[in-house]
This record gives sequence, structure tokens and C-alpha cells, in this order.
Amino acid sequence: MKGKTVLVAIDVQNVMFFGEDGMVYNGDKVLDNILKLLSKARESKTPIIFIQHTDKEGELKRGMKTWELNEKLSPRKEEAIVEKTSWDAFYNTKFEEELRRINADKIVFCGMQTEFCLDTTCRSAYSR
Repeated sequence: MKGKTVLVAIDVQNVMFFGEDGMVYNGDKVLDNILKLLSKARESKTPIIFIQHTDKEGELKRGMKTWELNEKLSPRKEEAIVEKTSWDAFYNTKFEEELRRINADKIVFCGMQTEFCLDTTCRSAYSR
């Protein structure tokens, strides 16, 4: 049985746009591109998973405004949100379980911090 393609949006959280360090480079354009991907995925009924980084303290502490997913993403109830505490979205999370539940065989990644969480999660996915 052929699996599905899934869109995974990593760390598109408010901290990237108005945290202490300010806005990420070309943040508005990056967000616009992510929103276009989300729109196309929703139109084609492609499953979407949001990955949300969580720390014990600081701007990424659960409940902080900066921790929240960017409001423009507007996650739907059928779209999973997976919290992570490391750069690897697979490490000690339910991410892999969600991929299996969806029967995903292709993953399209987008998001923030390419050199950190996106890179690490992509490498982890490849090794799986």
C-alpha cells in the first residue's frame, strides 16, 4: 500500500518574529512561503504536522507568547502539533508515531532555523 506525503512545519513560532533577538532574516518572506505551502497542502488534503520547540525556561517555555505557533499558521484540529525539546523532532517525541499513523512515506519539511532543527530533523529522518 502506497503511503502519503506529509508537510512538516518546524518551529514556526512567535519567537522567530518578535523574540529578544528580533526577527529572523527575511522572516516575512519565509513565513509567506510557508503559508503558501500550507495552503497547497490543505487544498490537496495533504496531512500537516507542526513541530513546536519547548524549553523549561526562557522564550520557548510552554505558555509564553513567544513559544506559541505563529497565529497565521492557524493549525486545524486534524493537524497534529508535536512538541520537542531538542533539535531533533524525532527525539523523545510522538513525531514518528504521527508519521506512522498517517502512513507517510514522503516528508516535505519547511520551517525556521535551517541550520539547527530543520537540518537535524532531516538527517534523523534520512537515517530512519
